[in-house]
Amino acid sequence: MLEFENHNPNIHLPDEGTAATREQMSLMQKLAKRAERAVLPVLRDPQQLKDIRCIKTYQAILERVKELELRTGQSYKEYKAGQRSFPPKKVFDLAMFVSGQEQIQMSATIDNALRAVAIADVVIERLAERGIDVVLAPIHNSNSSEMRAVKDGQYFEFRFWEPSTKATRTNALTVLERSFNNYSYGYDTIMLPRNILSVLYGGSYVSSTVQTKVYVKLEHILST
Repeated sequence: MLEFENHNPNIHLPDEGTAATREQMSLMQKLAKRAERAVLPVLRDPQQLKDIRCIKTYQAILERVKELELRTGQSYKEYKAGQRSFPPKKVFDLAMFVSGQEQIQMSATIDNALRAVAIADVVIERLAERGIDVVLAPIHNSNSSEMRAVKDGQYFEFRFWEPSTKATRTNALTVLERSFNNYSYGYDTIMLPRNILSVLYGGSYVSSTVQTKVYVKLEHILST
């Protein structure tokens, strides 16, 4: 016993219900992280791409990178080595790659476009193993194509997409926008990419979306 009673520490133990709840939450977090590490990602290196449409899309993305570098003087390699910021401060945080005909259907910033083409190569291969063909159907009066998974005369469309969020326009964002567009839309707001790669699939009237989740990346979701 210590000399003064007030020097004795008070230890409060949680009741059994609270302790069990905390233990379950901790266990779920550990299992989720472990599951993410255990699932092999779908991503392939560019030299491993098999589908010719994916290869063409990858080459188009590289051309977009060169175009943005020439327009702005910014280096994509240096951008990759740095830290991302929101709101965007670099052109590669804001400028989008939009696919053309004979290319995998997507609209995303460069980082996510590269992820999308690598994922698409594996998805196309795995659909083929199940007897499902992926075809590109030209869109009337457009430079792009719909991407359809087809089997027995039925199909559903799917495309890669990076959603944007509306933000208040600032002078810095307007300057950044003009650096690769040569113009600004002039509205009080501006759409900023959210850096969330998604797959939108379905039809004209019914569609669903698969997105990156807290513990599991899109590559892992689509690999199951």
